[in-house]
Amino acid sequence: RPDAGRYWLDGRRVDCLDEEARDRLRGRRIGFLVGAPLLVPELSIVENVELPLVYRRIDPQERRARAVGILGDFGLGPRLRLRPSELAPGDRQRVALARACVGAPDLLLADEPTRGLDGRSGDEIMDLLESRSALGATLVIATQDPARGRRARRLVQMRDGSVVRELAGGLR
Repeated sequence: RPDAGRYWLDGRRVDCLDEEARDRLRGRRIGFLVGAPLLVPELSIVENVELPLVYRRIDPQERRARAVGILGDFGLGPRLRLRPSELAPGDRQRVALARACVGAPDLLLADEPTRGLDGRSGDEIMDLLESRSALGATLVIATQDPARGRRARRLVQMRDGSVVRELAGGLR
């Protein structure tokens, strides 16, 4: 719930919804990716990716099919049974991104998604994020990396919660 103002998502006012309705909206419409992938260490990567679909009460066979499909799309198909600790940092981030995308969210929020990754792994994550945008998801990336920011179609520079400047179009 915002501290001030009104919050609308796809023509629906969100700030006045009760907590349960906001949770449902977040679970169905928004995917989250953070810099340090928060994966459940005891679960395999396919089970980690299935988690958001469990909360949405999706049929187990459909959950598994969706998770296997997106992990395959992200180049992790042969490693479905591995645990997060058995993966390199870039692969763990790909699993976290797959989990954020498995429910086909309309809005994907990524907070420092390439933090701590080498250049190649960071580029792969950015490519995967852009592929989600090409499929129709709105993508919002918070980054302090100027090279990553230059990949955006629209760049909003902020300092202490306020917009400093905005650049639009064709930064690539």
